[in-house]
Amino acid sequence: LESTASTAVVRVGPFTSPDEVEVEVRARHLDRYLRKQERGLKFYQALRFGMVGFNCKASADCRRVFRNEGIVMGTCFSSEPVARFDGGQAGSCPGWYFEVAVVERQDQRSIRSLALGFRFEDTPQVASTRDLGETAKTLPKALMLGYDPPQLVVNGNTVKKTDSKLWRPHRDVGEGDRLGLFLTDSVPQQVAVFQNGVERLRLPVELGHGPSVPRFAVFDVCGQVSGVEFIDQAAIPALVVEPVAALAAPAPASSDSDKEV
Repeated sequence: LESTASTAVVRVGPFTSPDEVEVEVRARHLDRYLRKQERGLKFYQALRFGMVGFNCKASADCRRVFRNEGIVMGTCFSSEPVARFDGGQAGSCPGWYFEVAVVERQDQRSIRSLALGFRFEDTPQVASTRDLGETAKTLPKALMLGYDPPQLVVNGNTVKKTDSKLWRPHRDVGEGDRLGLFLTDSVPQQVAVFQNGVERLRLPVELGHGPSVPRFAVFDVCGQVSGVEFIDQAAIPALVVEPVAALAAPAPASSDSDKEV
């Protein structure tokens, strides 16, 4: 895919663990080689877009997606399931994480806004992208966080409207910002959104349909944000699971400015 005098990036097929992949790196005309991860190879998941919304189009390498018209029908899925990670940093919970960067933002009169989430299915495919609806709020077996007013949507139902003072994507997210979504592999599970590496919002979540193993990343290119790209080798933030009671304080009553249009 790309190379320098000292590094090279190559694409390998899907795998669950780096131990399943055996790669040899050889110097030209020499028999010496390095092999496997412990000898200088680094594996990472490079997410790309697969199915995209009716009003969206992916770039040639599928790393970016843009909404061409309107402000809705921008539900987009990763082409591969998101890999689980083991935590790594001291005290950090294992789970699933992906990150995107906002590459295009337009001035729109509507206050509809973006959302990001996970789809808990073996495949995100539907018969037609028109069947996805205007937004990802109607997705079954899915979790979405965002919109305006900001809210947590699980299996097509809004289960909690969040405190817009903590994070409101319509107001807080601009071109160049990076957004990450972290779902913990814990009991109970928690979901957190990060913006430019800083945790902005965290909520407990009950998905209600068996083992909550996320499959595909979902991004709803809705409202003012009209273009995003997946970030390769994003730094996974450390996240320590907190007691649910510390996260369950009710959000204040919505003001008129928080009403969705």
